[in-house]
Amino acid sequence: MARLRQLIKDQIFSSLKRYRQRKFEKDQKDLEEKLLPLRINFYRQFLKEGDLVFDVGANVGNRVRAFLECGAKVVAIEPQPSCVEILKTNFGNKIQIENVGLSEDIGELEMLISNDSTISTFSEDFAKRTKNRFKFSRWERTIKVPVLTLETLIKKYGNPRFCKIDVEGFELQVLKGLKSKIPLMSIEYCVPEMQEQNLECLNYLNTLSPAAVYNYSIGESMRLELQEWKNYEEFTDIVKTTSFINTSFGDIYIKTQL
Repeated sequence: MARLRQLIKDQIFSSLKRYRQRKFEKDQKDLEEKLLPLRINFYRQFLKEGDLVFDVGANVGNRVRAFLECGAKVVAIEPQPSCVEILKTNFGNKIQIENVGLSEDIGELEMLISNDSTISTFSEDFAKRTKNRFKFSRWERTIKVPVLTLETLIKKYGNPRFCKIDVEGFELQVLKGLKSKIPLMSIEYCVPEMQEQNLECLNYLNTLSPAAVYNYSIGESMRLELQEWKNYEEFTDIVKTTSFINTSFGDIYIKTQL
């Protein structure tokens, strides 16, 4: 009798879990449809017809859709095989897909795979620091992934007009694989957990391009927060403020003076 009760309990739990997953996926899809026109309008200030874009950490392509609508040529870099299959299904030959990770050196790395693909990561530090933020998600297993560098992709495809980097706490390592100057870039930030890395990324970018200017967008707002772009010193001061740290997450935008 006890086994039967446990079996019924397990079935109910499993059914509830599947229901919640389906509801989450539907809500996520509805949100993506609402965000698409905002993203298109936002990225049009940076892109024109025929521009080359690197989408580093493309996941299932929510930014890819916006880039294509802007007329860009897109190289989607995504290490997770399940996400790559979705990219192939949704975009086919409209984009170039690189099923690899990026780092400062060419080789192979272990990736922590989450039940939520958007937070799978190469960074154990990120997983440890953000486990309370993502308390309903789990990093369940690891896979080995080939990794290249940004410079490798630049040699293959050319220098992009815009490079989006969203790699869950591995942004600094990706940037260290870059020596060229890319006109426009964005890197995801996560605060307060990854504040130290945010500052290290800015420091590396300043070393690479001292004349670069910076701005940022909070969450999925799809708008720049600063009316005027700031230099490295000015922007670093902003990033250290309590008001910035309270924004939770977003993207830092970098405009390089070529």
